[in-house]
Amino acid sequence: MEQTTPLFSKIDESFTVTNLLNYDLVLQVTERSCAYSLFDHGNNRFIALESYEVPLPVVIGQNQWMKNPFRSVRVIVENNRSTLIPSALFEESEKETFLNFSMEPEVKEKVLFDRLSRLEIVNVYGVNDTLHDQIFGFFPEAMVCHVASLLIESIWMNFKNLITDKRIFIFVREEAFNMLIFDKKQLVYSNAFHFRAPEDFVYFVIFVMEQLNLNPEEVPVTLLGNIETKTPHFELIFKYIRNIDFALRSESTHYSYVFDDVPGHLFYPLLNPVQCGS
Repeated sequence: MEQTTPLFSKIDESFTVTNLLNYDLVLQVTERSCAYSLFDHGNNRFIALESYEVPLPVVIGQNQWMKNPFRSVRVIVENNRSTLIPSALFEESEKETFLNFSMEPEVKEKVLFDRLSRLEIVNVYGVNDTLHDQIFGFFPEAMVCHVASLLIESIWMNFKNLITDKRIFIFVREEAFNMLIFDKKQLVYSNAFHFRAPEDFVYFVIFVMEQLNLNPEEVPVTLLGNIETKTPHFELIFKYIRNIDFALRSESTHYSYVFDDVPGHLFYPLLNPVQCGS
């Protein structure tokens, strides 16, 4: 099999395939890409992270050690097919109805859900049939959650005492982004958008702010994910929103020295150990 070079790779020299039962494996997957991190419980720190622009089966085929047992496996599904429902209104038997009410139905998908008990909401989401079967084929006991669920839980946990008023969080992915707005400890807005050009990215952000009467000169914006100060979409959004910062990793979690030069907002879902799922 032809070797695929990871787009990003940080692995501590302590990593060994004979110690997998002491590691938590965290995967973030789309239909065409895959990234993973490893958390070493014995040393209480993250020790590895790699990102690939190939599907999950290719990554596992190249890293055969992933087929062995781990202490735990969590898989984060990354797509835009999710919707939030108040816990009091949610019925598991109606999960397909809830999702299809918010977006066009897709025939070849499984509908899953995550209970976000701290905020009393349920995130209902779709997973492509093929990707769903790959996940549970390789990891039958995996805890699966949606990227929006993890972001909501993680931001609430890490920032709840720092948000004194409204604050916007934007998690940038490949040609897509999640936009969350918290007002103190309450989630007041959550949505995901596709974009191609930097102008599209900025348009959606400003449009949402205008619709919600949020002043770009006043409301702070925290960025996460695939965006840096030299990227075109950052340079453009900074023309409209001045109060911008980048998220930091959780201070309650430890990291190998190999992450010292990795900005905290990059790979945020993979390096912030928050449990979510149904």
